[in-house]
Amino acid sequence: MRQAPLPLPIRLPLTPPRIRLPFALTFFVLLLIAAYLGLSTLQVPINDKFLHFFTFFILTVCFYWILDTTRRRVLNFTLVVCTLIGGVGSEFLQSVVTTRAFDIFDILANLIGSGLGILLCIWYHKRMLDRRRLARSAYQPVAEDEVEFDQEAQELNDITSGSSGRIKDGSDDEEEGERK
Repeated sequence: MRQAPLPLPIRLPLTPPRIRLPFALTFFVLLLIAAYLGLSTLQVPINDKFLHFFTFFILTVCFYWILDTTRRRVLNFTLVVCTLIGGVGSEFLQSVVTTRAFDIFDILANLIGSGLGILLCIWYHKRMLDRRRLARSAYQPVAEDEVEFDQEAQELNDITSGSSGRIKDGSDDEEEGERK
């Protein structure tokens, strides 16, 4: 007899996250340029460590914005792909495929560039979401002119309904009691 499969305790989303095509295309073009520069024998007249830092900073910033999903998923995915696989793996690949020597300081420059790119994206993403929440919220600060208008309207309503509009304290109650 055939048994029914056990239900999975974790429900996976059925739809994949949305991909932002401009960021994806930009990332892949920059990745091709970086791969060409990293795997060729071409020498660029810029400091090697700065080039590693700048390249991984830009690649990480572009990669962070490709997927449109939660901040935590984007952060984790970017850390794995850009920082670990890209930053560390590219240096191992470069030492195996080309005649360039392995340099631990290149990895350090890659990790620092990628890390700063992630920090910049996290800061901006949080700021963007906070501004969006504020714009969507039902709370809108009341201007001082509107408060004064509401007080004037209340006083006018009190006058038309027969009350004097002033606040009575205990001394007024005693005087009224003597009059009655």
